[in-house]
Amino acid sequence: MLFRRRRSDADQEYLIRVERLKSEILQSRTGAGNARLDQLQQEVDGLHGGHPKAGDLLIVQKVEAELCLFKPLTLLYPTSLRLQARLYRFESERQRAWQADLKRLIPNNETINHEADLRQRLRQLTYEINEAAEAYNRLSRQKSSVVRALNCCGIGIIIVCLILEILAISRLPPGPSSFRDWLFTAMPAGALGAAVTAIGAIRDESARREEFLLTLVAQMVVRIMLGVVYALAILAALFSQILPIKVSVEPDAQFALVLVLAIAAGFSDKFFGQTVSHLITKSSSSEDKADKGKAAPDKATGAQS
Repeated sequence: MLFRRRRSDADQEYLIRVERLKSEILQSRTGAGNARLDQLQQEVDGLHGGHPKAGDLLIVQKVEAELCLFKPLTLLYPTSLRLQARLYRFESERQRAWQADLKRLIPNNETINHEADLRQRLRQLTYEINEAAEAYNRLSRQKSSVVRALNCCGIGIIIVCLILEILAISRLPPGPSSFRDWLFTAMPAGALGAAVTAIGAIRDESARREEFLLTLVAQMVVRIMLGVVYALAILAALFSQILPIKVSVEPDAQFALVLVLAIAAGFSDKFFGQTVSHLITKSSSSEDKADKGKAAPDKATGAQS
C-alpha cells in the first residue's frame, strides 16, 4: 500500500504537469494557427496517462523547452521564476551566471529586455536544468545500487561468520581451553566485527558508483581479513600476558572474554591499534618500573657492603 501511494503521488504530479503544458499551448495560440504549436499539441496528446514511460517524460521536457518560444509575454516572468527555483542543480558559479543573465533580461514582472534573447535563454535553460536533473538522478540510482549490493554482500558475510562461529563454539572441548582451542573461535569473531564495521562505513564512502563496486567489495573483504588478523593478534596477546587481563578458568567466562575481545578487535582498525598500543605501553612501563625497583635495593646493598 505504501509503494502504491508513492507511485500515485508521482503520477498525479506528472498529470498536473501535462495539463499545465496543454494550458500554455492554448494560451500561445494567437489568431492564426502555428504549425509548430500544432506539432507540440500532437506530442502532448500522444502521452500516456496515469503511468508515464521514459519517452513520455522526454516529450514533456521537450515541450516545456520549446514552448518558451511561443508563450505570451505574461507567462515569461512566471517561467523565469520557476526555472530559477531549479537552479540549485547547477554548481555555484554556473548558477550565479544564469541568475545574473535572467536578471538582466527580465528584471521584474513588468520589464522585459530583448524579448527574443530572453525566449532563447529560457528555452536553453529548460534543457540544461532537465539534463542536470537527469544526471543527478542517474548518479543517485547508481549509488543506491552500489549500496544495496554492498549491504547484501556484507549481510551474506555476516551470516557465514555467524555459522562458522557457531560451529567453532560447538567444537570447543569441555573445561578450560588453550590458545589453540580458541584459534578457530576468534577468527570468525574478528571477521564478524570487521564486517559490521564495514557495513556501517558504507554511508561515509564517497566513491559509491557502479564502476567502483568491485573495488568497494574488495575493500570490504580486505577489512574483514584484517579483522581476522587483529582477532588472532589480540588472542595471542591475551594468552601471552602482553595484555594485563586475567583469563578466568571458567569456560563460560573465558568464552565471553575471548569473544568480546575478538569482535572488538575486528570492529575498528583505529580502536584496535590504539587499545593494543596503549596496553602494551602500559605493560612495558610497569615492567620497567619493577626492574628499576629491583635494581635500587641491589645498589643500596652494594653500597653498604
